[in-house]
Amino acid sequence: MAEDIAPIPVTVITGFLGAGKTTLLNRILSENHGLRLAVIENEYGEVGIDDALVMHTDEEIFEMSNGCICCTVRGDLIRVLTRLAQRRSRFDRVVIETTGLAEPAPIAQTFFVDEDVAAAFRLDAILAVVDAKHAAEQLDRSHEAIEQVAFADVLLINKVDLVPKDALTHLRRRLRSVNAFAPIREASQAHFPLQDLLGLEAFNLERILDQHPNFLQPERAFQQATLFHVSQAGEGTLHMEHLHHDHHDHHDHHDHHDHHDHHDHHDHGPLRALLLAVDTRTSLTNAPWSAWERVFEGAVQDTSRAVVEVGRPFALEQGACGGVVLSVGPLPLGSVVLLAQGSPGELRCALTQAGVALEAVDRTAFAHQHEHDEEVSSVSLVVGGELEPAAFERWLSLLLQVQGPDLYRFKGVVALRGFAERYAFQGVHMQLDSRPLGAWGSEPRECRLVFIGRHLDRQALEEGVLACLAGQELP
Repeated sequence: MAEDIAPIPVTVITGFLGAGKTTLLNRILSENHGLRLAVIENEYGEVGIDDALVMHTDEEIFEMSNGCICCTVRGDLIRVLTRLAQRRSRFDRVVIETTGLAEPAPIAQTFFVDEDVAAAFRLDAILAVVDAKHAAEQLDRSHEAIEQVAFADVLLINKVDLVPKDALTHLRRRLRSVNAFAPIREASQAHFPLQDLLGLEAFNLERILDQHPNFLQPERAFQQATLFHVSQAGEGTLHMEHLHHDHHDHHDHHDHHDHHDHHDHHDHGPLRALLLAVDTRTSLTNAPWSAWERVFEGAVQDTSRAVVEVGRPFALEQGACGGVVLSVGPLPLGSVVLLAQGSPGELRCALTQAGVALEAVDRTAFAHQHEHDEEVSSVSLVVGGELEPAAFERWLSLLLQVQGPDLYRFKGVVALRGFAERYAFQGVHMQLDSRPLGAWGSEPRECRLVFIGRHLDRQALEEGVLACLAGQELP
């Protein structure tokens, strides 16, 4: 009998934009740990920058761009892991650096719901890097930042040298209110001891299932499905209600001083639902989910002043913060299924006839499909030629003064007139750092830049960079 092969341990490095994930990855790669690592990077944008920012080593590095690893390129992650499993003799462990907008739950889920990945790999730990200077604002404005902290096995507070002690104490309380279990480590420039990063065996599926009961459920277009028994055909009433407690299930741990920080996290998306008449033999264990999803994702209408029709999907685009009560057209005798979505947040749905609640035969909840804040986008630029250093420095300084609060992350590798080396720049909000990366060699001298943030103007950014090209009239 063939000897069982131990699964390959995987460490996931997550954290919001600019927290220091790439710096931490470089720390790991520069340590004399004797391990052979395979590195998977993910960038949110069409142009890859991190391949240049990660130090050159003998490690195998795979880059996935133009999408978020937790949604649009998740299939690519599975494909890369499958390829790695076929050459497992060349490395000892895998390190995944996610984009700063990734929610960790779907990434972790990959190691349990995909059979081939589950057989070859073991999730060792999820490390969340936290920006000591900007974390409070990020937790206020971004549900991704909240999810990254909530799901972490270890919280790594970086850049502690940039904040006073009282601010750091407040941040620790804030992190504890979201995640009461993960140990917290602190450092500057991502100087975390290696024993705090690799070989932790810290991912606890039982804890995750206790906090997120739907963790192993696949993502669906709808948030829940409820099967009702209809004993008498006729008109009905649909009740849909957002529950007001914290949807991260950490409300019992919140610091009372932080309540004002969380009001943005209760914004609700549109209420969407679909009522379908089904055969009495249909159950939620043998349901035709794919067919139901296709109908659910079809054209929707605003039915705020109309009767809900069985078989026709609808949406209340105003996103009611409380509850709504809608009339339902003739319900057939037998069984109906209600598919509903009201993310983010928990949703309560019920069907009644003549004021009496119909029997809910079965109910199943699903993880909602991840969607980024529509105001957050990325602008990726590739410009041939060299930049005039003084013009570029002045333009970048003006950009940070005007748009700094909305710039979550910006980074690039550029060619500067009069310099033989490539130069990397990266920053968060108003902070900017730059350094040489080594000679261009035979590579064409060009500039690659990525900006991630709110309310970005692609045309203005492109015009600003083009105005800095050497040989152009200085702006």
